[in-house]
Amino acid sequence: MENEETTAGEGQQENETQTGNESQEGTQDTQNQNQEDKTDWKAEALKFKAILDRNKEKNRNNKEPSKKSDDLDYGQKAFLIANGITADEFDLVRGELKQFNGELDSLISNNYFKSKLEENRQMKASDKATPSGNKRANQTSQDSVDYWLAKGELPPDFELRKKVVKARREKESNPFSTIFK
Repeated sequence: MENEETTAGEGQQENETQTGNESQEGTQDTQNQNQEDKTDWKAEALKFKAILDRNKEKNRNNKEPSKKSDDLDYGQKAFLIANGITADEFDLVRGELKQFNGELDSLISNNYFKSKLEENRQMKASDKATPSGNKRANQTSQDSVDYWLAKGELPPDFELRKKVVKARREKESNPFSTIFK
């Protein structure tokens, strides 16, 4: 039992010295903190806030303004083609799309847009039907073989081009065929 008492006594002494050391270290830490805490945290916070504000301003200036592209993307083009609008009518759609805030569905179903599209199509059809040229005496249409023979060129239409070439060959082989008709 004596051994137990002495060991218990020694353990108490060690605990007391450890707590004494810890309390000394704790006072040293608080003294060190008092010496280190002389920084003005409010000033530091203001400094970092100013740096952050400058960086935000730089990022705003470096970014290009987010502008909505006026060009149609592939999905919109596919949607328009599926609804019967041809590629040469996309300019009309782009112009009208600004009024509808970019909503293609509402644009397609709008009666005003439909009438404007139909008017545009009729104008193109009438432009195709009228002959291009300054000669008023020449009343032949562009779809006739005689028109292209007189012009001396070949038409863009393949079938009509074949007829024009055939008529030229006949004319070259028999130059008097037009006179004796």
